[in-house]
Amino acid sequence: MTGDCFSKVANILSTMPSQNQWDDKVASVYALAMTTWRDDIALLATVTALKTREFRPTPAELRSIAMSFVTNLTPMTAMYDISEIIRKYRVSDRNNHASEPLKALVEACGGWAAMGARDTESNTKLIKEVFDNVMNTVDTSDVLSNPPDIPQLESVRGLLGNGTKALT
Repeated sequence: MTGDCFSKVANILSTMPSQNQWDDKVASVYALAMTTWRDDIALLATVTALKTREFRPTPAELRSIAMSFVTNLTPMTAMYDISEIIRKYRVSDRNNHASEPLKALVEACGGWAAMGARDTESNTKLIKEVFDNVMNTVDTSDVLSNPPDIPQLESVRGLLGNGTKALT
């Protein structure tokens, strides 16, 4: 992330309520956590947090927001995808049809057999409990520095240019 983009990100984050006062130490933690992110994805995650969170998100929460855009994976979409794989494929073949994040979620929830044995409500609750931790451990080293082209990124690119576009 460029310095200019981080200035915008920091300005937004510093205005959000938090138990921790915004200072250089806090800013450096966010800068370190987001250093490899592409500008548009960093700003999109920050603007989304501003619009949807009551309090300043942690760097891990910002990463989860960013990952939800680039992987299109949320706890609910993960549950849907996992249910479809369980419905269509044998236990021995399910990993061949799952993305790395889905495989990690299934593993954190006890494996394919355990997921297939539980009811949907129990699986959904479990996925929601482990989702953020799992998404923060899955190797996605290049996805935030080189995200796929998604329509949501267009909404923040104007902010990166001259900083005058409305946050819509």
